[in-house]
Amino acid sequence: IKPHPHGVELGVMMRMIENSSARTITSFLQNEFTRVGRTSAEEICDEADMDTGRRPNTLEKDEIETLLKAAQNVKLQSPPTDCLSPIGEDLVLKGLKKELNPEFSTAITRSPTVYKGNPFQIEVGLAWGGDIEDEGSFDELRFANKVPLLYKNPHVLPQKQLRKYPGTATIFLRRVTGLKAHCTSSYISHRSGFRSHRKVRKQ
Repeated sequence: IKPHPHGVELGVMMRMIENSSARTITSFLQNEFTRVGRTSAEEICDEADMDTGRRPNTLEKDEIETLLKAAQNVKLQSPPTDCLSPIGEDLVLKGLKKELNPEFSTAITRSPTVYKGNPFQIEVGLAWGGDIEDEGSFDELRFANKVPLLYKNPHVLPQKQLRKYPGTATIFLRRVTGLKAHCTSSYISHRSGFRSHRKVRKQ
């Protein structure tokens, strides 16, 4: 899908203008971005105090930055989320049960949402006991789209919370799917629905 103004950085915006054949700023905004119509494009130009008919390739760097800030300040519709490809709760559960044969497993696929103009979706799976080896151990499987993330930070929220309940071997899986799959602890902790799994674990 086309980029959304709320998720574009200055360097990207400059390259987009350089490669665009649009003759006016409003046509550039409408043609190059998703969720920007004629009215929204005019609002952005008003916010930036720029002539709607000006050619975008005549803008200087500081003017492009002003235009970008204006675009990010104007209220726009969120980008479409039908470009996302979640695994789904059923398949996450089937995978955990097939590979681990745990005593207990659960999974959740959160509804699609948007962060800084980028659509994303988070899926979480949890399994413990059964045939999982090393009693009392904890392992986390992280994926950004289909790519496994090998670096493991022991200070992120899931590990810190699950270590409060020792005694059973636990596998925690989380997957972020999106155009820009963010995987920082603050990003995950507020949006992944992990607290729901924490309640299940305590029971």
